[in-house]
Amino acid sequence: SSIWCEGMYRWRLQQWFATLLVQGSLGSHTYLCDRKKQIANGSLSMEDGLKGAHLQIATGMWNPTFLRQNGGKFEGLEIDLLDELARRAGFTYELTFPNTTAVESWTVWLQETMAVADMVTYSYWTITPERMSLGAYSPYGFLDAGLVMITIPPEVKNFALNEVFSFLAPFSPAVWISFIGLTILTGLAFQCLEASKNTDDYPDGPSRLWNGPISILKSVGHVTGAAGFRPKTWAGKILVTSWTWSVLLILSAYTANLASFLVIKAEQSAGFASAKQAVLLGKTFVLNPIGADGDWFFSQFPNYPNVISETGLSKCSVLLEGKADVAITRKFEYDQVKQMAEFNPRCTLKTVGEPLMGFQSGWMVGIDDITMCTVVVRDVLALWFLRLELDGMLGYMINKALTPMERCTESLAIPPDLNRIEMSNMLGIISVHILGFAVAIFLYVVDMVARRRRAVTPPQSTSEDPEGQVPEMLSV
Repeated sequence: SSIWCEGMYRWRLQQWFATLLVQGSLGSHTYLCDRKKQIANGSLSMEDGLKGAHLQIATGMWNPTFLRQNGGKFEGLEIDLLDELARRAGFTYELTFPNTTAVESWTVWLQETMAVADMVTYSYWTITPERMSLGAYSPYGFLDAGLVMITIPPEVKNFALNEVFSFLAPFSPAVWISFIGLTILTGLAFQCLEASKNTDDYPDGPSRLWNGPISILKSVGHVTGAAGFRPKTWAGKILVTSWTWSVLLILSAYTANLASFLVIKAEQSAGFASAKQAVLLGKTFVLNPIGADGDWFFSQFPNYPNVISETGLSKCSVLLEGKADVAITRKFEYDQVKQMAEFNPRCTLKTVGEPLMGFQSGWMVGIDDITMCTVVVRDVLALWFLRLELDGMLGYMINKALTPMERCTESLAIPPDLNRIEMSNMLGIISVHILGFAVAIFLYVVDMVARRRRAVTPPQSTSEDPEGQVPEMLSV
């Protein structure tokens, strides 16, 4: 094990020195090995590990949100973060701008740049296993760089049927069919139970042809309160009580969801829900072929031809111009571009499907713990980044930079089955009414059987029959 570690150290040193010779610079690093020893023996706290140090920060003006020049002054999220960290940790820094022309691999460029700088910012770096294997570690992944697919779906017509009939949306089709069926069945059942004894609801007698439709209309009216039943028998009263209770619960569930569905807008559909579906449909992708998005895409679809090469926010310009159907970008870039009128003028830009890959992004530090000990930069900044996160300052600074104004809110379009009441939610209500229905039928049957028995059995006389008396014999 010790022989293997020694070999790894020698190999790493050879890599560092070879890179330094290529860059032609050996003095831009800040020597931090003495601080590393002090932190290890406890004479220097981790919080003060960079106090008084002057760091060389390699960067570039790639995205104006992160770094831009205003006259002779640099501005942007990168400067805001560096200034806040410098204030808290007590260090100073100097920006350097390495050459970024003709970069064939950003991972190789990062490895070379870490050899001559204490930290590489350049807006941000996606944290990947390949970069970590080369000794590039981030103090803190402060950006959500998960890969997502974004698109601008085709516009839908102003007159959309799903908007016109949005009042039906709170219930699923199965619930509507069951509710309508119960309404009809309850009306007909009331007719069977009451028609022969209820002259209020059936003044023309039990054999009237229109009694069936009238019963159904009364059952419908019972739902809205416009009409109702006036039961005379116990069976009818039980049925109406059960139906009233069920209607109350059904209407409560319906009105609770109705407000949300009445504001549904016709949802624009991309026509695909995953990268695989988009590839099968021959859609055109726009992505960065030498970035994390390109690495992921070509690992999944190595020979796919319909690809446009573009970087950063310019991918959205390609989408807006209609040259591509879908772009693969980072989550925080989508959050940023979604609010920008130049890239999303009609607020129609949206994500498609689930995130393709989960990544975090941050700044990069070379893990050198022998020659210049830049590992101190990583460890100390990790501590201060975490404190920025816990006190809310980090999130505030990122949101202020990426989304200074929320122009496009989340779509009001609701997925078809989201919050919709399904049959399984209504089984309890329906079951109670079915129970009431059964009790009413049982009482009706009991009453009918009792009436038939009374009709078959002759009534017994309780007084003496004069005709049955024996006439009294008179004597002569």
